[in-house]
Amino acid sequence: MCKRENILNEHKHLLFPKRLFWILAMFFTSNPTFSQVQLYSKLEKTGFLDCTNQTTFWVDSTAKMPLQAVPKQKFVALKNVVIPKNFLGEYRYDYWIKLSVENPTNDTLDLLFTTGVHQSVFLFQNISNQLVKFTKTQEKLLPSQRLFRADEQYLPVRFLPKTSYQFLIKINDYPKEKFIIKPLLVSLFWQNHSQLSAFYDEYIYLLCYGLLISVLFFVALFVLMFYVLDHQKYYLFYGFYTISIALFNLWEYEHSPYFHLFFSYLPSLKFTGNSNIYVFLTHIFYFLFIFDFLGLNQTFPLIAKIFRLVIGFLGLILLADITILFIFKRLDWSMWLYQLFQNIFPILNIFLLVMIFRIKGRIARNVQIGSSFLMIGSLAGFLTHWFDNMPFVLLRIDPSILFVIGTLLEVFFFSIAIGIRSYNVQREQNSLFKTVKESELRTLRSQINPHFVFNSL
Repeated sequence: MCKRENILNEHKHLLFPKRLFWILAMFFTSNPTFSQVQLYSKLEKTGFLDCTNQTTFWVDSTAKMPLQAVPKQKFVALKNVVIPKNFLGEYRYDYWIKLSVENPTNDTLDLLFTTGVHQSVFLFQNISNQLVKFTKTQEKLLPSQRLFRADEQYLPVRFLPKTSYQFLIKINDYPKEKFIIKPLLVSLFWQNHSQLSAFYDEYIYLLCYGLLISVLFFVALFVLMFYVLDHQKYYLFYGFYTISIALFNLWEYEHSPYFHLFFSYLPSLKFTGNSNIYVFLTHIFYFLFIFDFLGLNQTFPLIAKIFRLVIGFLGLILLADITILFIFKRLDWSMWLYQLFQNIFPILNIFLLVMIFRIKGRIARNVQIGSSFLMIGSLAGFLTHWFDNMPFVLLRIDPSILFVIGTLLEVFFFSIAIGIRSYNVQREQNSLFKTVKESELRTLRSQINPHFVFNSL
């Protein structure tokens, strides 16, 4: 037991940075020895090898360790390390794993190596205690810059016959719920089969999210054209609202390595900027639309005041989040905000929905129904993500059919409300135009009649 305590104290500044969150095995040695991963000829065609049991682990909490000093550090067994669920500030660390691979066959084997879905993975080969960069993969690489275009998590590696390799892999990531290091060597056949199977399992989500994004952008374009013609502010707010929802869903859609439409070519927006920005924008423009569309300032001053306070508060939080992300580069602070507002937004939305239900009228009724469907779909999507946590291959961020349905129904009823409002405005304009024309005609008649009588006499 004394030996174990000495080992833990020796590793404290590396394996236990800031707080005790790495749970290691009860007994281990400071320099464990592991057998090599043995390749075989049929691996190239048949499947994959899980290398976890042959892999050792070390974490550099400073991220400043000189490269050539890394192999001299004391690694521990990866299988005995339990990674925390709340992965926040630790994204700034460098995680290192060590792995030895031998190809005892007479064949050259072309395989794919992965440690999981991470922001960046650098693969080094240890040659005479000198680390030489072998290859790398990063999510911020443009699609044309990937070594393996089908999926950024994989690194193509060629193993020559009768050759042994010692690899050291540096991993870095951004804050997320599921941070897993799982080293695998897979064949191209297995990867293609996995991708094809995932398509059959997940195509319904691809279709639903593709439909939702297309509908939202179409509605936004349609409404903004009305704003150009009519100059009503609620058209502008609703257009920006639907664009914000569309960008939020497109952001999630493009976290898959198989879709490259917009965010894949703007890595800073895809990875530095997170879903907070689009969620806050969605709520701000939603409340601005309700505020102007229902005329709260004239009809319900108290509710209007509450809406103004909420809009101002969300605007300040949005500016703070953008500053945190793009100036201070503290992704963990932004993730803390995200987790906080995951609990605040449902309560806020329910409260404001109750305020909206105090407004009477046909237009307000459609807004109330649409808002209710959106809130139910959002809550259902959040609960599905919270309790289900299904692993997805094609869509890395958990999708929700209920959220898609709720959003589409909300767009449908809001569009009806906007149509009714536009019809009423047009009818009032036509009535006013008709009244003006009748007045002009009466005036003209009153001017013509005396002349007609005079000429007749």
